[in-house]
Amino acid sequence: MNIAPYLTYLSIFLGLLPLIAILLIKRKNISFKLLLFYLFYSLLSDLILSKLSIRYFNSEIYSFRLFTIVEYFSITCILFAQIEGLIFRKFIKFSSLAFAFFILLDIYTNPLNEFDSIPTGVESLLILTTSIILLYEKILKSNNYFTAFVWISIGLILFFAGTFFLFIMSQNNYSNTDFNDTYGYIVAIFKILMYSFFFIGIISEIKNPKLNTLRI
Repeated sequence: MNIAPYLTYLSIFLGLLPLIAILLIKRKNISFKLLLFYLFYSLLSDLILSKLSIRYFNSEIYSFRLFTIVEYFSITCILFAQIEGLIFRKFIKFSSLAFAFFILLDIYTNPLNEFDSIPTGVESLLILTTSIILLYEKILKSNNYFTAFVWISIGLILFFAGTFFLFIMSQNNYSNTDFNDTYGYIVAIFKILMYSFFFIGIISEIKNPKLNTLRI
């Protein structure tokens, strides 16, 4: 029995929890607004855009490619707004330019109906690095280690570390049915973990209502 679809549905349901939680706590912090956008777009991509991509382009790869771009820049902006170190902020700016270069290179060198392993791999490494930087800053400079964005950083680290090699392998194996089942199974599991940590982090804001200082 293939349980991957059921895990996917569960991950979509769990993605609603942090989204609803953000709406309920009504935080005006830019990072929460961007996180709300990311969660909404993720649900939109899973439920609608992927289906439209199959219907009009005979492949969901097009929606995946668009999602890679939206995901990287939305998550990076979330983390960038929380990071205070000037060197770290400069690193994020330069790495984002590098990511944009890899996107353009991939579009130029590979067919659009193939899985974008290079941009996805670069995206995973950069978000992992930025999440670790934020986690380092929050733990080093805060007496309360379990603030919202500490939990959120942990969720991002788990997801992108857990799926990194899977994304790298996808370009050459995506047409393989067995690999597709494994892909869906693994991605859904790590999405469930990520959304769970997001939810814990957002709920922790209720007990820690003080907003983080924003530096742009």
